[in-house]
Amino acid sequence: MKHPDMHLIIKLHPGDLHINYSEAILEYFNLKNVSLIVNYNIENLIIASDCLITTTSGTGLEAMLVEKPVIIILLRDIKLMQSYTHNSVYQVNKCEDFEGVLKLALNEPDHLITNQKKFLNENLVKVDMYSTKRVSKIIKDLLSS
Repeated sequence: MKHPDMHLIIKLHPGDLHINYSEAILEYFNLKNVSLIVNYNIENLIIASDCLITTTSGTGLEAMLVEKPVIIILLRDIKLMQSYTHNSVYQVNKCEDFEGVLKLALNEPDHLITNQKKFLNENLVKVDMYSTKRVSKIIKDLLSS
């Protein structure tokens, strides 16, 4: 990584079978400030982090709940879930844009956090008889992405 003062923790999905491949990539590129983790409590990692970077995952919602900036990497074949609204996440679909978005997430998170609160209030904590339906829809969107 270009930033020796940062440490990137890569938490593989519990169902990911490619740990040996992932470790080989880290070794090949001689990445010193990167850790690869398989079995670790994701909630503790989110709380300890400054920012969450993901593709499509429920962990984005978990990070929002503890007011962490979320960056979604839009892979070629994966569309951003329509459920993320109010500009509640940063989106990156080009490698050259990543560093600028990361700086924004780390140095100026307040606007994003405000948008995340709006998103969460409308979809998760609004007190009415439809909150379960809203949460269910978000989870279904996550699973179908």
